[in-house]
Amino acid sequence: MRTHVVILLVLLSALPAFAQVGYGEAIVACEQASAEMANLAAEARTEAMAEKRADAIRDKSRELSRKFIDASQALKAERERLNTSPKDNAAALKRLAEAEKRLEAARERLKVLTANLADNKTLLNAVRSGFLERTANEVSASTLEVGKALDAANASLANDKVGAVELRELTAGASKLRLFVITGGKEEELVQGRQVSVSGLPIAIRAEVRDQNRTRLEEQKAKHMLPAGTEFVETDGKCKAGRQFAYENSRVGKTSWTAKETFKWEPRGDTQEQLKGFAQRASDPCSENDVVELHTKGATAQRLVLRLTGKALWKRQSQLNGGNREETVEPQDGTVDAELVLAVWPRR
Repeated sequence: MRTHVVILLVLLSALPAFAQVGYGEAIVACEQASAEMANLAAEARTEAMAEKRADAIRDKSRELSRKFIDASQALKAERERLNTSPKDNAAALKRLAEAEKRLEAARERLKVLTANLADNKTLLNAVRSGFLERTANEVSASTLEVGKALDAANASLANDKVGAVELRELTAGASKLRLFVITGGKEEELVQGRQVSVSGLPIAIRAEVRDQNRTRLEEQKAKHMLPAGTEFVETDGKCKAGRQFAYENSRVGKTSWTAKETFKWEPRGDTQEQLKGFAQRASDPCSENDVVELHTKGATAQRLVLRLTGKALWKRQSQLNGGNREETVEPQDGTVDAELVLAVWPRR
C-alpha cells in the first residue's frame, strides 16, 4: 500500500538539487501529498473502505490542492527571476513553459476530482474508475516535471567562479539598517569596505531594521530591565531573533511584541543589464522581501546599485488580568529608503 511513498523517496534521493533550494519545499510537499492520496485511493477499493476513508480522502484532496498551488507559485516566482534577462535565459524559460502546460492539465483534473468528492457515491465512483488515483499520479508527475525544470533553471544561473561580494557604499538616511550575506547555510554581516566570501550564485543578502522599538526590547531583555516579577519568555521561534519578544508576570499577564518588516528591492541604472537573475523573498513569517537574490552575468561586477525601501511595524498583544490590549506601533526610525552599491569579485 505504500508503493507510492517508496517511489517518492527514491525520486527525491535522485534529485537532491531542487530539494535544497528555496522552491524545494513546495515541490517535495506536493509530491508527498500526491503519494499519500494515491495510497488512500488504493486502500479504498471496496465500498466499505471507501465509506471509511471518505473524510480522509477529502482532507487529503484539500491538502493536495493547497500544496499544488504552492508548487505553481514556485514556478511563477522562478519565471519572474529568469525574466530579468529573457534572452540569456531563453532555454530555461522554454522548459518552464512546457512544465507549466502539464501543470495546468493536472490543475483541470484536480478541479474535476474536487467536484466528484462532494458525496460518498461520486467519491466511490472516482475510486472504482481509477480517476482518483490517476489524478494523484498526474499531479505527482507534473509537479516532478516542474521540479526538474526549476532545477535546470537554477543550474543555468549558477556561476561557481563568483567568490565574494563587497558593500562599497550605503546611504540609509535616518534608518538603522543591517545587512547580512546568506551563504553555506550561515549569515555574515555585510559592512562597508569589506568583502564577504560566497559559495556561488545567487548572492543572497538579507536586510533588517534596527528601529528604536527593537533596540528597547533587546536592551530590556539583555539587562533584565522589566519591573520586578516580569520576565522575558520564549516565543514560538518561527522568526529571526529580534523580531519577536514576549514577557509575562503571573500577577499581571503576558505581552508579546511581533515585528513585520516589509521591503522592496529595485535595481538602479544599468544594474539590471549586469544581472541574469533577480528575485526577492521572505526569510521568515515576520518579513516580506527582506532577502534579495542576485545572479550576475559574470564573475566580476564593479557597480551594482540597488534601492531598498521598506518599514517596520510592531504589533503588541497583551493578555492581562484586567483585560486584553492590542496596538500597532510604527517607530519613527522604522522607515527605510536606502541605496546600496555592491561589487562582485571572482574566486581567487
